[in-house]
Amino acid sequence: MPNIDWLVLAYAGIFLSGVGILIVCISGAATLLRVRKSIDIVTDIAEDGLDLARDLNETVKKVEQQLEPIMIETNILLQNTNILAEDLQEKSEKLNPLFDSTESLVKSVNSLQDSVVGMKNNVTNFKKDTDEKINNAVNKSKDSVSKANGLLNKFLKKDKSSVDISVDITTTEENKEEI
Repeated sequence: MPNIDWLVLAYAGIFLSGVGILIVCISGAATLLRVRKSIDIVTDIAEDGLDLARDLNETVKKVEQQLEPIMIETNILLQNTNILAEDLQEKSEKLNPLFDSTESLVKSVNSLQDSVVGMKNNVTNFKKDTDEKINNAVNKSKDSVSKANGLLNKFLKKDKSSVDISVDITTTEENKEEI
């Protein structure tokens, strides 16, 4: 076997172990530096988040302070609206009889109008019937006069040249009203 110097080999092993440890330490340090940078970034983000949360908290407090008078005014307006609604309801209830009576009045006027139309139709029909009766009476009178003339002529045949009696019946508005 070849002659191996164990001492050199031990130093070489120690040296290689040292280099390995150095590499591990350097990569550990690099990793820790990256972790530290990441932690710094996260810390900065967290601080920005906290600042944002503080600003948001202050904004919410300011909005709450500004909302209090608005809420008070809104409550007052709501109460006034409720009062107005109740008043409107009361007045509406007071107007209901007026509308009911107006409806009744309209029905009465319609009924009166129907009665007037019926009365007009009755008067028109009565006038027509009366005109027919007057015309019939005039015609009967003319027939009666002509029959009477015929009878008189028969009784008075003694003198054919005697006076011819004829009666002329004229229909005027005055005669119609009298009949």
